[in-house]
Amino acid sequence: MNLGDYWQMWRARGLRLPLTHFLEAHAFDLRRGTDTATRLTREQYEVEGETFDRSTFYGAAWTSVIGQWFDWVAERVGPEFSSRTFVDVGCGKGKPLIVWAEKAARAGATMPICGIEYYAPLADIARTNVEHLGLSERITVITADALDVEPEIFGQRPVLFFFNPFDAVAMRAFIEGVAQLDPIVIYGNPVHGDVIEESGFTCVHETSGWHNGLFVRAYERAVPATAA
Repeated sequence: MNLGDYWQMWRARGLRLPLTHFLEAHAFDLRRGTDTATRLTREQYEVEGETFDRSTFYGAAWTSVIGQWFDWVAERVGPEFSSRTFVDVGCGKGKPLIVWAEKAARAGATMPICGIEYYAPLADIARTNVEHLGLSERITVITADALDVEPEIFGQRPVLFFFNPFDAVAMRAFIEGVAQLDPIVIYGNPVHGDVIEESGFTCVHETSGWHNGLFVRAYERAVPATAA
């Protein structure tokens, strides 16, 4: 991030957006020496093909939003929390993985934490960030198309986290592939929430606000696979 980026934010949305971005994104990196805040537009990706065509761009989720959803999942799941794998689908530079691992450590939770990112340069940055913070034993980053990953590696009833990573077609294919695992789906900027609901899930919690980064929904299967 540079002053030009903040100037563009100010011109587009006034003071609130650049100030919030600094507190929720840039400050995270300054405190940790990581690289997560700078977004990657579609024009900056050096890749082509079907996976790219159905994906969106990289932008860091806000720190407080990730933390709020950690707290919500921990309360909803209760004693089973540590047994649920946390999976960030389209993990980009790894920020949600890091926030989740840090909060899990403070809470004494030991769940596996995994990120999936198809674009190798972003996945490499995520691994570098994870290694820099000494979290390599807690966090695994997989370079792959999420549709090519065998769902069974997530374990039963995982927590799936994503911020609008791909289009409706890919979303339907992915969510139908993991439905039998009875996941909790945390979906930021839920552009294709209708696709998730059409796949047998129901929204059980929602947050919203002045920015689309605050609009997040949690979904669970209306009829769990274990009860079907």
